[in-house]
Amino acid sequence: MSSHDIFPSLAGAKATWRQVEILSNNLANASTVGFKEQRVAFELEDRGAAPMASSYVRVIPGGVDLRDGSTRETGVPTHLAIRGQGFFLAAAGDGSPVLVRGGDLQLSADNTLVTSAGEPIQGEGGPIEIPQGFTFDVARDGTVLLRRLDGVDIGLPPVDRIRIVNAEAVEPVGGNRFRPIGTISDVASPSVLQGALEQSNTDPLRNMVSLLEASHTFELAQRAMRTSDELDGEIYRLPRS
Repeated sequence: MSSHDIFPSLAGAKATWRQVEILSNNLANASTVGFKEQRVAFELEDRGAAPMASSYVRVIPGGVDLRDGSTRETGVPTHLAIRGQGFFLAAAGDGSPVLVRGGDLQLSADNTLVTSAGEPIQGEGGPIEIPQGFTFDVARDGTVLLRRLDGVDIGLPPVDRIRIVNAEAVEPVGGNRFRPIGTISDVASPSVLQGALEQSNTDPLRNMVSLLEASHTFELAQRAMRTSDELDGEIYRLPRS
């Protein structure tokens, strides 16, 4: 193995280590509400037809698995689960949009419906506020209806309708939060369950098996690099004529 052969091994090691990071993150979030596991994809990069050229492997964006996770009933009014496509639209501290699948929502000190990170959930009219002295029901389409704490329906109009949106693409930004890429559009017929939480869609067993395989591949790449380095050392120590 000559010195140039170390570079494909290095590229393979870097790609496999990235795979290990993604799989480890999937496993770490196996119990995170609304988490969507990331996929891993590889691509061969052809370095040309020159005698010393090789094909290098690298990780490319594999996307996010947006299939539904299972639901767990909690009976908590601020717990909402989306079935099918769509995300809750929230506003980050700088006002930028954040897409959230985890519906473990809560009421802030000023009675605004917020994510677990404190980001206001957006309705068609902006942040959703629940007046003091009332509780609320959420209809299947995301419409928020007020009820008195004693349960009496006094016929108040809906507070707002929670926006359930899609984006052209999404990028994970940690946990169950995503950054939208491209245009955001409202889902035409959303399906929201109140008093329930969507669980992570990570398959722990499959990810663990893939992680063990990736770790073994990483070790093989490291061994190949060490062998290349040792052979180069032997070549440099050969007597010169």
